[in-house]
Amino acid sequence: MFDRQTDRQTDRQIFIYYLRAFSVLCILACHLCSAHTSSYVQMLSQFFNIGVEIFFIISAFCFGLQGSIKSVKEWYKKRFKRIFLPYECFLIILAIAYIVIQKQFKVFYWITCIFGVQGANVGVLGAEQTWFITALIICYICTPLLSNIWDSLNNKQNRIYAVMVLLVIPFVLVLFPPVSIYTIGHQVCFYGIAYFLGRTYKDNLFNEVPRFIYLMTMFLSFGVRIIGRFMFDGSRLYECIIVGYTQYASALCIFILISLYLNNKEPGKIINWLCNISFEVYLYHYMFIVGPISLMNVTNSWIFNSVMVLCITFVIATIMNQIINITYKKLLISNNQ
Repeated sequence: MFDRQTDRQTDRQIFIYYLRAFSVLCILACHLCSAHTSSYVQMLSQFFNIGVEIFFIISAFCFGLQGSIKSVKEWYKKRFKRIFLPYECFLIILAIAYIVIQKQFKVFYWITCIFGVQGANVGVLGAEQTWFITALIICYICTPLLSNIWDSLNNKQNRIYAVMVLLVIPFVLVLFPPVSIYTIGHQVCFYGIAYFLGRTYKDNLFNEVPRFIYLMTMFLSFGVRIIGRFMFDGSRLYECIIVGYTQYASALCIFILISLYLNNKEPGKIINWLCNISFEVYLYHYMFIVGPISLMNVTNSWIFNSVMVLCITFVIATIMNQIINITYKKLLISNNQ
């Protein structure tokens, strides 16, 4: 997911490469469709935004594959370097764009972004997609706890109970007035479920259910989402419960289907490339769609503008990925000396 470096055990799960590439393409399609003038095309973004949920599942699943966390301090240090190094670089580049076009800074919102506590109300044009940072930080903080909980649950029944508790908690979060509590909280709950899946992956649980069941569940989730939009759009029932659960149900089905069909198929150069730059693409693309230097109004052609956004995003993401990797390796060397 956002943290591409896990351990050798995770690297053997080839389907993760396809999932990361698929997820980042979904996110790009989501935001590009939302910038279209047609309401019908804009509606497609409601389905493409499933990429975020898949990213959270990937991250938790990979950490689950690693097993018990031996050194919590070292785990935190490595994780936060991997996230905040590229993230803070993105904020610097976005700030430079603000200075060049002489756009006013909203100091409070920028401070919350810098520390990753912006939550669902980002308030910085071009950085709205970084709402996930707060949820991700909470997920990372909770991961060692999830590891300890899993290790303490010494039988299958207790572990099932733990998953059921995580499934119920989002219902409770809906009762709290700020929607942002649910927006962040339900991500953490489903992250925990995906982490537990990672811990059980070696048991081949995915193969115990016929594959067409996953496919039908995915289509059923999308169908419930569409019906819910027509019947309850604008309500908490739709915005939280229906959207939240159907999104993760669909994302999990896609995750499992790709794991079953593509785990033995070596990814090509394009898949590897998209996988490697996925986090940078996620960070930088939005500033060129609705951000301070949006390219979506350069011409009257949505297709041409979208191609420009994609090309510039991929170039910048590739360059920044190389810079971040070199910097990260130097930090590792300096810490080991």
